Amino acid sequence: MKRGTDLGPFRVLAGHRCGGMATVWRGEHRVLEIPVAIKLMDALHTDNDEAYRAAFAAEVRAMAGLDHPGIARVLDCG
Repeated sequence: MKRGTDLGPFRVLAGHRCGGMATVWRGEHRVLEIPVAIKLMDALHTDNDEAYRAAFAAEVRAMAGLDHPGIARVLDCG
């Protein structure tokens, strides 16, 4: 992934951090012009690991239910 890549309504701006399930990039929402974190599932598991996709989806649903100024808000998934 490189700077300036568009992913739907989001644009990748810089750097990334790797975690156990995904990579997180700093980005922006191109229409709303707000900063976002873009979390992408590890490509090794996206096509052939149903348990991995289910765990990632569960994490997204859990995060979407949180509302706190210190926690990133979920804007989209897919």
